Formats: sequence, C-alpha cells, structure tokens
Amino acid sequence: MKKIIITLLIILSITTVNAKNVNELFINKALASDNIDQLVVAGYIAKSFELPYTNQQLYSKALKLAPNNILLLEQMVRFCNDNSSICQKQNRYLKRLEKLDTKNSVPNLYAIEYYGENKQYSKALKQLKKAVKKKVYEDYNWKRFFLVDKVLNSYGYKNNQAKKAAIKSLFIEFDSEPMVKIINLCVNQSKINSQWIEPCIHLGKIMETSSTMVLSTFLGYRIQRNVLALDKNREVEYENVKQRRDVFHQYRLRVVNNIKYASMGEDVNFDDIPDVFFQYLEKFGERVALQRALDRLEENK
Repeated sequence: MKKIIITLLIILSITTVNAKNVNELFINKALASDNIDQLVVAGYIAKSFELPYTNQQLYSKALKLAPNNILLLEQMVRFCNDNSSICQKQNRYLKRLEKLDTKNSVPNLYAIEYYGENKQYSKALKQLKKAVKKKVYEDYNWKRFFLVDKVLNSYGYKNNQAKKAAIKSLFIEFDSEPMVKIINLCVNQSKINSQWIEPCIHLGKIMETSSTMVLSTFLGYRIQRNVLALDKNREVEYENVKQRRDVFHQYRLRVVNNIKYASMGEDVNFDDIPDVFFQYLEKFGERVALQRALDRLEENK
C-alpha cells in the first residue's frame, strides 16, 4: 500500500512539473512574440498557475502592441497589483475599458471597486448609476475561456490540457471577489446614504437576468437580498427575491445531479462533453448551455 501511495505521489509530482514546464515554455514563447492573443493568454496562464513572472514582463509589451484590447485591459484592471510603472496607471485602464465596452456594466463595476477602495464614495456612486443604465452584465469569463482554449490548442497542448488550463483561468482568484466587495460596499453605503439603495438593487436585477454565469446570477440575488433586508417595509420584495433565488437553486441542483460535466472542473473528461454544449456556451453563456443540455437529456429518455 505504501508503495502504491509513493508511486502515485511521484506520478503526481511529475505531472505537476511537466505542466509547469509546458506552461513556462508557452509563456516564454509568447513573451518573445508580437501575437497579442498569445500575450494575453500568457498573462492568464502565469496568474492561474502562480508562475513567477512580473506584471512588467507580462503586460508592458502587450500594452504597446494593443492598448485597446478589451481582454488585456480587463486583465490589467483585475490582476495588476504591484508597484510597477504600468500598474500605477490602473485608473487609466479603467476609463479606457469603459469607453471601449460601452454597453457593458462590468467596466463600471471595476471602477466602483477601485473608487470604493480609495474611499472616493461619490465617484463610486456615479459609476454605479452609470452601470445600471446599461442593462448588460458581461463578466468576460467565457470569452477568456475560449481565448485560452483556442490559443493553447494552436500552440500544441494535448489531451485536453488546453481546456483544463482554460477552466483554471476562470478561477485565477475567487472570481466573484470584485462583486463580493461591491455587495459589501452597497450594503455599507446604503445604510448611510439612501442614494445607493435603488441602484444597488437594480444592479442585482441586471445580474439576475443578463449574466451568463450561474455564479453571477446567484450574486445578483445576493446583492438584492442584502440591500432589501435593510428596510423592513420592503419585506415583500425581499421574500420575492428569496423565492426566485430558491427556484434557481433547485434548477442548479437538477443540473448538477443530471449532468456530470456541469461543474466544468479540472477533473472532468472533456471528451465526454458534446460539441453542441460548447457551441451554446460560447454563443449564449453557461445558463443557456446547461438548460439545453437538460432539454436534450429529457428528449432522450
């Protein structure tokens, strides 16, 4: 038994080392190239696998080549957190991202987080009011997934390594962390400034109805529920949100219990996932892709 365990540990360590070597080879090739997609993916891979590349290495060339690349700017806003010269321009990237992705509320949400952390609450509120006028919540996650998958496949990753790395890129850090901070900001500011209440609730509704990830939908319910809970006179609205959330939770449980690849985790055999699932996922997002998978399941019974 001890021999088996030791053998498994050796295999695991070799696999980890090999994955690290493959990823480092890809990143180094990307950094030597002028291919913006490779450079963007190199940043994701470095962050996903916690490889020792600096932000200056990962982003300075990419910003010169494609200063208006939306996924690059989103990456800068999310993951540039050191004192390098490029990371000191975060506010500039926020403004550029908002101008480029004009219909999407998410760039404004990043700005809300930025101003909230700097205690510039009037500017954060202004961004919140702008966000809820847009009525679209697109958090870039599936665009990131498909870009990573495409680029790594073209580079020669094998045996679904590309999709596994793409899945890992969705969770470079707890992906909902920016929204968790905004939820907390909404609750805290709504307690002292009533101007925050309706925009925060409206933001939650936008996430509930237009987000393409299941997690984002649940966060949309959470922001509504947490802000409505502050006012006892809005108990009916509060209960309605809870009910909608409970119904969605039951849907999520049905998905998980019937579709083995629903979690899209790294342990999933991607060969078992039908191509049509990825087609719906890319075009419509996770919620529609999962519902269509359930529909096919019912049709085949």
